[in-house]
Amino acid sequence: MLIELLTDETIIINHESMSWQDAITLSAQPLLAQGQIKSEYITAMIESVNKFGPYIVIAPKVALPHARPEKGALKMGLSLLINKTEVSFSEDPEHQVNLFFALSATDSQSHIKALTELSEVLGDEDGIAALIAANSTSEVHAVLQRYLAQ
Repeated sequence: MLIELLTDETIIINHESMSWQDAITLSAQPLLAQGQIKSEYITAMIESVNKFGPYIVIAPKVALPHARPEKGALKMGLSLLINKTEVSFSEDPEHQVNLFFALSATDSQSHIKALTELSEVLGDEDGIAALIAANSTSEVHAVLQRYLAQ
């Protein structure tokens, strides 16, 4: 499922430094372009971090921006922003992020398989490093296939 969701159209590789707000916005653009979310969903993702802090940082160098389904999720979707420059959520070294997996979920169940597969990749520091090092969508797909074929 993860490989089906993360297509050439849903992966962005960026070399510019940016704020975490801009990174969340950019990471969600493929979901918006494909009609999986409304623009207010992006606003809700940013507001959630403003309210609750960087809870979306789920692993070293990895964030999972998302919001409540009723905030504008239209379809299940996942996109990936690989930011070559670390994005800071705070001064804490644990809040420095390069990978933003923007998630759109319309209920509490449909995304579980994708997140389970994602945890296979992110559960290994080498998997995270390989995704950060990827310079093309084909390299991202190769990393995902390596971890999901096991």
